[in-house]
Amino acid sequence: MIGTLCTLALVPFMQQDGLDRPPPPTWHADIAPIIQTQCGDCHDSDGPGPFPLETFEDVSSRSRFIEHVVREGLMPPWLPTSGVHISGERRLTAAEKATLEAWVQAGAPEGTPLEDAMDGSDGRVAPPNNVLVRHEARMRSPWEVPAEGGVRWFKAERDKRTFVMPLGNDRPLRIQSIEYRTRASLALAATAISADNTGQARRMVDWDAEPGSYMMGDIGFNPAGSLGVVGPGGGRLVYPDGFHVEVPERSDLVSEVHFRPQGRAWTLSDAISLEETPAERPSRQLVPLNVMVRKIDLDIDEVRDFKSSIVLPMAVDLVAMTPRASRRCRSLAIKIMSPDATTATELLTIADWNPHYRETLVLEDPIRLAAGTRIDVSWTYDNTTENPRNPVIPPEVVSLGARVGSAHVLFMCAPVDPSETNRLQAFSDAETRRRQR
Repeated sequence: MIGTLCTLALVPFMQQDGLDRPPPPTWHADIAPIIQTQCGDCHDSDGPGPFPLETFEDVSSRSRFIEHVVREGLMPPWLPTSGVHISGERRLTAAEKATLEAWVQAGAPEGTPLEDAMDGSDGRVAPPNNVLVRHEARMRSPWEVPAEGGVRWFKAERDKRTFVMPLGNDRPLRIQSIEYRTRASLALAATAISADNTGQARRMVDWDAEPGSYMMGDIGFNPAGSLGVVGPGGGRLVYPDGFHVEVPERSDLVSEVHFRPQGRAWTLSDAISLEETPAERPSRQLVPLNVMVRKIDLDIDEVRDFKSSIVLPMAVDLVAMTPRASRRCRSLAIKIMSPDATTATELLTIADWNPHYRETLVLEDPIRLAAGTRIDVSWTYDNTTENPRNPVIPPEVVSLGARVGSAHVLFMCAPVDPSETNRLQAFSDAETRRRQR
């Protein structure tokens, strides 16, 4: 009798009351597709996740822990809270959460393997088949990620380093896909990538005796990540078919790597692969419009909103957004106001900002914005002990500044009329300079 009672307790889905309940979810039929799609990017044997989630044994042995972090909204890591649909969204639906919880409560049954249940893909967005021309740049020499963090001489967190990777292109490149490859994915957070054909980046990083520089990857008025930001652990960023970012001829790639000390040394010897849209294929250039706050000044225990906006000089298609803010930022919100100032629309809200999880957010479908549309951005900064990411406790007075903005969002836009691309770039540069005053 005791053995029977124990068996019933371990199998809550057993029909004890005569009701015709559906069978519980199983790994092969229900859970494996969810884990592969939502977790496979990070939790594979070479990914940035702290452990793999590739097999039934991997997942079932941590099923209670996985249930907890999913229920609390800690996993999968995805910054957007609400707004427009983003391509490759890493967010479990209510149905997926319920299925996962039911599976755990049922004792994590394995079930019967289904033919072709998992397609073997790594869950990343693949570039279009007709993107054929490939270019590669590598770090000039390896660099060791420190085992512990710290504070740099100018009072910012020691959690990033900028490297220059020679590209040597003898012509401008129309780039649709950017892939950042590393063997130290556990130690890497976001990587901001830009191009420099002035030589300034090389001079900046050569100031330091070690490879790279602790300075940020902003070069003049060209912000770090103007080509795009690849999310934690490396991976691929793909812009939609018909759009590209341009790399000027004779450029170096500038890689601002955000790292997370892991208590042991990791060696970076990384590479960036660019995939170019063929010349015969129609494609419009994306221009990063920089909506920025130049300085962040905070008193001890101060919570403050910083706001900025920009009015579009022409009709554009908005394709992607790249937010930037420091660890003291708690949240950010982006809205667009119609040219007649009658309609405000939420574009993006991030209720719990984390700079290590930032990336370029590619819209599922580009949004056409009319000339005269205003884009409004608001960042909430918190310099109190209640901010779990405040790097200095007890808090100190904060004064941060950058030519391209201590906090900003790069809006990747393409003019509806391609002949206005240079004018849009000139407008963006002028706006960045104007905000220096």
